[in-house]
Amino acid sequence: MGAIQEPTTTMGPYRTEIRSESFYLTVSGPTATPGARRVDRQTLSVPAAHAPFILAALDQVTAHNGWKDWNGTRRTGAITVTRDGDELLLRVDEPVYAQEWNDEDRADTSVSTEIGYEDVGDLREQVKPCA
Repeated sequence: MGAIQEPTTTMGPYRTEIRSESFYLTVSGPTATPGARRVDRQTLSVPAAHAPFILAALDQVTAHNGWKDWNGTRRTGAITVTRDGDELLLRVDEPVYAQEWNDEDRADTSVSTEIGYEDVGDLREQVKPCA
């Protein structure tokens, strides 16, 4: 269990849940609205226009005490970000989860994945040129 953070306005539809050595990146919203989606077990597709939102979510993670207290080793190559037209494909180490539900107003979707602190720097460097 982690600490669900209050999103900043710069994070758009993205949310974070901070854990001791990782965080969950979650994006949710109306199903009818084009946005993030699960491509397969370990691939998340997001609109390229969402790159600033992802960077803002990473800023929230690195400003948190959980990140500041982490003393692990950073790594590269475990996560890859590739551009596919107007989409960014994030291939991650952990499973990508997708949920759909109906609420009072519309159908909603949530997509999330866990990202280890060791991969935050590499993810930031790969997303930054897309922002």
